[in-house]
Amino acid sequence: MTSKNILNWSFICLLLYLCVLFTSCGSSEKQIIQQPVLTDTPIEDLDNTLFFVGEQNFAPISFEKEGAVMGISPDIIREVFHRMGYNVKIKLVPWKRALEMAKDNEVDGFFSAYKSAEREDIYIYPNESLLVEKNVFVVRKDSTITYDGDISKLDKHGIGTLIGYITLDKYIEKKIITNVDRSPNTEASLNKLMNGDRNVDLVVNTNYIIWYTAEKMGIADSLKELSIPLTETPSYLVFSKKKDRSEMVAKFEAELQRMKTDGSYDRIIQKYVTIQN
Repeated sequence: MTSKNILNWSFICLLLYLCVLFTSCGSSEKQIIQQPVLTDTPIEDLDNTLFFVGEQNFAPISFEKEGAVMGISPDIIREVFHRMGYNVKIKLVPWKRALEMAKDNEVDGFFSAYKSAEREDIYIYPNESLLVEKNVFVVRKDSTITYDGDISKLDKHGIGTLIGYITLDKYIEKKIITNVDRSPNTEASLNKLMNGDRNVDLVVNTNYIIWYTAEKMGIADSLKELSIPLTETPSYLVFSKKKDRSEMVAKFEAELQRMKTDGSYDRIIQKYVTIQN
């Protein structure tokens, strides 16, 4: 090969190398441009994002599954504020902690709160309730037990309930009812009822919790709810008073009412539980 040919070949090799180099650089630049822009700004710091807390381990009303906050109340809250144009962050904590966080203005509000004069001095209550929680009695379908609203007539029967369930306490203190069997959870009470435990002829708890648990156990078709609830208590998403919430609360009430009339509210509840009477 002549010196001229060697020079020509070297020049061609140099051109090929430069082409490969520039092509590679262009490709890398494109890849960098296509990567998403990340931010470490906490979601609760964004102007259109609200931060609420609720009670943990309160299925199906509020609970966590595989790290995700789920339940009737979180889903309703998300849908209402989505319609209003807000993002929502929800965290589940022990009940007392939720009260403290809202009182100390660490969050925008909490759920599911019952109404009291003391709480109305601290929090803003919408006129529209998030849920109406009914404490109901359930019995086996073949049971002849009835309830007409006079709880004293149930004293001859064994009533199953939970450790820490306070709704019966005033009747127990006055000795209106005396045959109360306490279990660690609703599933244990329902098991006693279905297995013919002589201490449990009927079980009392929140309707959502009873029927959700019964469905999970596969026994919902074997139970019936007595016709009159022991109590009916509205529960609310309440707002902290750290800002003027009047306009937001009015819009929240309107959207929640709209959901209750357009069917979306009931569809959320039915996603988690079917109330059987």
